[in-house]
Amino acid sequence: MPKEEEQIDDKEEKLALELTILSAESLKSPSSILPFRLRPYIAVSSSPASLTELRTGIDESGTHNPTFNHTFHVPLSRSFFKPACKSKNESPSEAVHVSVLSKRPLLGPAEIGWCRICASDVMDGYKPPAVRRRLSYALRSPRDGCKGHGYVHVAARVVGPGVDRLEVARPKPQPQPGWCRVAIGIPVAGPAAQVWEQRNRGAWSDVASFGRK
Repeated sequence: MPKEEEQIDDKEEKLALELTILSAESLKSPSSILPFRLRPYIAVSSSPASLTELRTGIDESGTHNPTFNHTFHVPLSRSFFKPACKSKNESPSEAVHVSVLSKRPLLGPAEIGWCRICASDVMDGYKPPAVRRRLSYALRSPRDGCKGHGYVHVAARVVGPGVDRLEVARPKPQPQPGWCRVAIGIPVAGPAAQVWEQRNRGAWSDVASFGRK
């Protein structure tokens, strides 16, 4: 491997996702034989199978609409920056996994929902990767991965040496007027969000949200 490529790879290995878990809303208590009060917290990992997990504190008073304002630095590997798969034969790019859970007495934690933060969410071409983005994610069901209940709001950016050398995708075309769907990762602040908010102002209650597959 050429020396220049080795240096680039080394810098990519030291990059991290600075992720601030701001809040969650419209959480729904999962079904349980023993009823319990929601005591939500959030766990973050570099992948669903990761043994290392970062956690926020428990919001004892927020219940269905908790507030956290907790910042993590999640190490990113080179595979995080791989393009999205175009065929089944390609290995998938990595994503940061965010789980919303609730502490329960006697039993273990109950998972309320989850979402994934992909490279395209923080490298969308509207802003440099090092600039913070505020993003909202529709939660997916822990049972089957289908649309769940609630949302999680975060602020994210890529930090570390060589972040300004990362290849950034071109901005995606804006949705046509009249579209009212929110995909996982849609920014709620910034150039893209301003256009989206103008077209959908006041329509949050009527929006059908869909998670990333």
